[in-house]
Amino acid sequence: MYSDSKSRSLLRRGYSLNKINQSLRMKGIDQKFIKQSIDKIKEDEIEPDFVSALKLCKRRRIGPLRPEDNRELFYKKDMGILARGGFSFELSKRVLDLEKTEFSFKGFVIAEDILELANPEIVKLFNNYINDKFPEIKKIRLSKYNKEKIADNFRILQGGEIKENIIPWILENKPKISPEINNRIEMAMKITTDEINKAQKFREKLKLEIEKSLPKEIIALFPTTPFSSLKCGQSDQQLASYRKKLMEFTSIAGMTSRPQISMPKFRDNTGPIGISLLGWQYSDEVLLEKLNYL
Repeated sequence: MYSDSKSRSLLRRGYSLNKINQSLRMKGIDQKFIKQSIDKIKEDEIEPDFVSALKLCKRRRIGPLRPEDNRELFYKKDMGILARGGFSFELSKRVLDLEKTEFSFKGFVIAEDILELANPEIVKLFNNYINDKFPEIKKIRLSKYNKEKIADNFRILQGGEIKENIIPWILENKPKISPEINNRIEMAMKITTDEINKAQKFREKLKLEIEKSLPKEIIALFPTTPFSSLKCGQSDQQLASYRKKLMEFTSIAGMTSRPQISMPKFRDNTGPIGISLLGWQYSDEVLLEKLNYL
């Protein structure tokens, strides 16, 4: 429906819902269809007016994007710009009171080398969702290293921490442990100092590589898991296999000390599928705020 596509297009440009309503009415679209389109936006998006107001501030370089010494001087003017954009007083004040650091963001990219590891159906759903949101989004390759190798080195470092900090407590207190967890404990006990040292050196190389491929203020997007939701009743061996594959999607964050958060955004025939956001070091709050863009 034209009303839906046009309203989505205006939303991506930073229009408020009020301004979208006004623009569609000026094009002669029936109010019934306008209401349906705006209701869909409200259902699908998290705080669409807040996200649009942020986009307007970035485009006009107002509010938190002004030099700090000028923010108070231009406060009323910036309130007027947002008001003319159709934003409420409360929301405009909320946006103008944001710290400039919350605007430390240049854009999203797709981590193509992670996406390639997912099942075809997940790749299709992810691409359809992201391309609808960001038609011109760029793709990058995070690392030249095999993701299984990254995950293996991460497991070694995790195992080393378990061996040093947790196993002594287990040996002393002898708690009841499931067979699958016990296997992981036994694996950790066998890790050598030489293996840990090699994994730490690998980590430093990986950090330097990711700093170049995913610089500060850029957020990488990819599916949270490579497969659909698992069915109940899987054996420990099957779960271990799934867990190993899943670590290829999470180990880069752990190896490079970067925050990664996930949020369910679309569904397949077995349940919700998450989108992961991988940022730069200490960008946790920025990632949480950028969930609104998705």
